[in-house]
Amino acid sequence: MFRNRIKKGGTKLKPGPIWYEHVLARKIQPVADRLGLPHITWRLLRHWGATQLVDGGTHLKVVQQRLGHSRESTTSRFYVHILDRRADAAAQMISGHLRPEIPAEFSMNPVEV
Repeated sequence: MFRNRIKKGGTKLKPGPIWYEHVLARKIQPVADRLGLPHITWRLLRHWGATQLVDGGTHLKVVQQRLGHSRESTTSRFYVHILDRRADAAAQMISGHLRPEIPAEFSMNPVEV
């Protein structure tokens, strides 16, 4: 997934693998520190990735397969998290359905309260 240029037997650089621990510690975490983010782990990135895929409209079955889970329920229960903006949108939708049905006599005038 990540490629690196390494020395093999001389001074010439040849393609080789980057150890995943090095990518996290040397590349990702310093940027997270500068941005004031918490400690980043591969597990956190895995959860974030699953959440972003589902939030972006990827079918849960596809996310399940990408993560290697045997059941969709594992993916949905433990890996996909509710984003604040999605929760807010759900609350606004419900409020929008209730609002027209509230009789005027029950609405409160903030000046009278």
